[in-house]
Amino acid sequence: MSVYYYLFFFAVFLSLIQYVKIGPRDRTDEEAVKRKKENIYLLLVFSFATLIIGLRAQSVGIDTVRYTATFYSIKISGFSFSISEIVLKVVCWLSTLISDNPQTYLFLHAALVCFLFAIFIKYNSEDVYISTIIFIGMFFVPSMNLMRQWLAMAIGINSLTFFRRKVYLKATFIILLATLCHTTAIIYFLIPLIEIVKKKKYIIIPTIIFSFILVVFRVQIYYILSKVVTGYDLYFTSDYFRNSGAFNIKNIIFLMIVLGLGYVLVFKKSMISDEKELNTLYMYEVMMILALAFSLSGTNYMMFHRLAYYFSVILILILPSIANRLRFRGALKITIIIAMLIMLQRSGYTDNNGISEYFWFWQ
Repeated sequence: MSVYYYLFFFAVFLSLIQYVKIGPRDRTDEEAVKRKKENIYLLLVFSFATLIIGLRAQSVGIDTVRYTATFYSIKISGFSFSISEIVLKVVCWLSTLISDNPQTYLFLHAALVCFLFAIFIKYNSEDVYISTIIFIGMFFVPSMNLMRQWLAMAIGINSLTFFRRKVYLKATFIILLATLCHTTAIIYFLIPLIEIVKKKKYIIIPTIIFSFILVVFRVQIYYILSKVVTGYDLYFTSDYFRNSGAFNIKNIIFLMIVLGLGYVLVFKKSMISDEKELNTLYMYEVMMILALAFSLSGTNYMMFHRLAYYFSVILILILPSIANRLRFRGALKITIIIAMLIMLQRSGYTDNNGISEYFWFWQ
């Protein structure tokens, strides 16, 4: 896993660029300089991440061999149209036009995922440096095995950018595109349902009720889904996708974030500038409650755990947002960095996806 640590510490030390002064400038230039530093940072870190994901050996990630087999299948037989996961198939087909080497597919996929996450952070984060470190600590490593879901997530999460700008048609199209990459991304259609409510605080109680029903009746819901959803039978029938019900530290993390956001919303309202910012924080709270509910259900069924990723990825925005509204923000950000290093290390100890042992494709 050493290459993952190289990326992590590269991102941490490069974040010091935010404190570098570039010549005497007036206040009108400060924002432009700040954006330039952020763009350089995102470009360098996510380029490094692209190289790690895209140049990995086929042994990294137990599903990687399957994706390379898909490449050869399309290369030999040509592109066959089917609406299910068509976005991923188009990416694979484009790769076959560029090269006969399946590494092209892995690299193109890596470039798309990293670019989309970088864009999401650039336009939505209050602190791109901390957000990037959170991405590396919690969401980078699985991208080398859960390729379909990670591309769907990278596409779908960018709908938030357009919902915030009230460009609803484009935002909805992005969610549809994500769903055509991986069917589970259909869950992102909860976002427009949240967005149509002007005062987001009124969604909290219905979300808690829905989450309670999901956790309590997860066995029955799982059984219904197994009968209704087609094309993903393996998720419902294979013992590999059933969890033992063991303790998952992520559940504690999600609960702490839910409580932390609740604290800000109840006791720190004076630090919230306007109604728009208040609604954003309530939306974060809703998504983290859903992440916690799906994660708790996922202690028995991995499908629910996979769905939790779609909501928990919002931690990339939430943690910097909380840190900026509490005292000792510097100490809190350092704590977040240490926590992300621990989460990255945990990826190696609890690896059942074949991604802890990293090799470059030429090794």
